[in-house]
Parts: sequence; structure tokens; C-alpha cells
Amino acid sequence: MIMKSKKGKNMLALLLAFAMIVTGIVVTPVNAQAAKKEKKATIAYMYAYGDLALSTQEGYYEKKPYQISVKDAIVNRNKKAKYTFYSCNIKKIKVTKSGKITYVKGKDNQYAKVKVKETYKKKTRTVGTIQYTLVSTKILHEKVTWVVGKTYQLSSPDDAWLTEEEAQMYPDIPLETTVGYWRLVYNTEPVDAQETLKKLNGEITDDTNYEDDNEYLTYNSKKNTYTVKKRGTLYFAFYAKNLKTDKFYYVGSFEARLVDSTEATDVAFEGWGMLDDDDGTEYISVGEKTTYWFDVVPYQYNGTVKVTCSDPKIATVKYKKDKDGANTVVVKGLKKGTVSITVEVNGAKVTMKLKVVNPDFFE
Repeated sequence: MIMKSKKGKNMLALLLAFAMIVTGIVVTPVNAQAAKKEKKATIAYMYAYGDLALSTQEGYYEKKPYQISVKDAIVNRNKKAKYTFYSCNIKKIKVTKSGKITYVKGKDNQYAKVKVKETYKKKTRTVGTIQYTLVSTKILHEKVTWVVGKTYQLSSPDDAWLTEEEAQMYPDIPLETTVGYWRLVYNTEPVDAQETLKKLNGEITDDTNYEDDNEYLTYNSKKNTYTVKKRGTLYFAFYAKNLKTDKFYYVGSFEARLVDSTEATDVAFEGWGMLDDDDGTEYISVGEKTTYWFDVVPYQYNGTVKVTCSDPKIATVKYKKDKDGANTVVVKGLKKGTVSITVEVNGAKVTMKLKVVNPDFFE
């Protein structure tokens, strides 16, 4: 009787399971239901960790408010909930409850934070904090070298002067553009920054068109690019406009040396090797081959390159381009001793001290 009863119970369980499968009934474990219910809205990674930037150009957001996208900023958002925004520091950033940024101020690379709250069924909770990186209007380099025939542009919205190639190396450039709200004044002599500022703001009568072409540059107003026409030296002063007051303010100055592609203004070893003294002396062992990279300014340089060793009996040197087109010196140690390795280009040179040692030196 016991065996029959047990068999009956097993059969009943199997029939029940089969019926549930046929009808599509699924029993979800209690802990799985709780996990699904607890999935809350959070701040998207890019917004939470400062991957997005805001320009600190004076008066920009007062004139052109920026709307935070709820859809992009919040992950797992509840479409039935209401999201509101609050500034964590009104001295740095002002934002409306609906997420419209109306004021930004701060130093370069500081953070401006906005708190996000969610209200649903009369309950309010903090979702998290949006963190923006502040990018100031600035000049990146006090001296640059440009090549005749090449085109350069003010391509970054934070008004940092970059070549087209350099701009591609800065993926974190903010999306907020300030093109059209700046002036770049240049001359063959250093620019009187404050005097020019008064002219730009109408305090002094001046009919100069500061974007005119001259014998050195051709300006493309649609692309904001400058093409170099001839060799020489130009001095630039850069001004941004406060959109709220409609007045320019001085940002900074830089000097541009205009050269042919066969001229160089600088050459330097890049990184050197891993084995060196405190004074920068490099080490290689007898019989070893080591590659050293070096940079030439401008990077478009295609003139002569001369590489020499002070004592060819101690080490041999050979100049070559690597697979990526970078400049290298391949050095082979022949016997123990100290030498100087010199790279000379048309207009500049650099020297590195090198010691060739026996292999057991590193043991």
C-alpha cells in the first residue's frame, strides 16, 4: 500500500508540471521577483564620471542655455516618474529643475555637479549626481610651428589652437561650440593685447578687419581655417566674447613660426630607453640592438636627417622610419665604452649619451 501511494503522488506531481508547461504558467522564485522590482534608475556612466565637458566661456550658457537629456543621462528611467535637477554649487553651475543649464563658471578641469531626483507616487529619492568637466578658453601652446602649404584650424570648441591632426588626438573635446564668438588678431610684430582689446570693443575707433587675408595666411571663414602661404613669423592675440555683455575679453597670445617642410625648429628623443642613469645616460650591452624614437618639429618635416656616433668602434647607428612612419635610431653595441649619439636635422639637433657594457653588467 505504501508503494502504491508513493507512486500516485509522483504521478500527480508530473501531471501538474506538464499542465503548467502546456498552459505557459511560470513560477518565478521570490528572490528573482525582488531583484526585478529593485532595478532602479541610475546616472549613465558618461554623465556620472565627468566624460562630458562644459565650456567656461563667459556668458555662453546665459545666452545659449543647454538642456540636459533625461533620456541620455538616466539609465533604467521610469517613464512615469518625474526627474528634477539641482545644482550642487551655484557658484559653478546653475540649472533649472527641468535640467536647463543657464550658467557655468570655474577653472580648467574642475568639476561642476548636478544632483538628479526622481519623484514617483508621491515619493522622492536621489538618483545620483551628474558630473561635468569644465574646460576653459585657452591657448595650448605659446609657440607653434606651421608648414607652408598646410592648413590649420581653431578646431576645438574650448578655443585651444590645434592642427587638424592634433584635434583628432583629443576625443574628449566638448560638444559645445563657441565658433563665431572669438577674434584672432595677428601681425608680424607682437600684438598690443590691451590696445587691440579696446579696438575690438569699440572703445577706440578702428576700421581693421581682423580676419583679412595677408601675405602669410589665407583665412577660410566657413571652416575657420588658416592656410600658410609663405615663410615667416607671426604673432597672435586671441579674444573670446562674453555673450552676456557682448564684449570681448583677452585670452592669451602665441607665436607661430612658418617654415618650409624641409626646415625644423626642434628635435628630441622620445621616451628614450628603460635603462638609464639619473643623468639620462642610456645603457645597452655588447651585441645588443636597441631602437630609440625621436620627434621632429614640425611633424611634417621631410628634410635631411643625419645620425652619428662619436665612436663607431663602440657602437653603430642607423636612421630608419618604423612601420608607422615614426623616426627612429637603431643602435648596436660593439664593445664596452661610452659614446654620444647625435641626431641632426635642418635647423636643430639633439645628443644622447650612451654606455655600452658587457652582458653580465645587468646580472
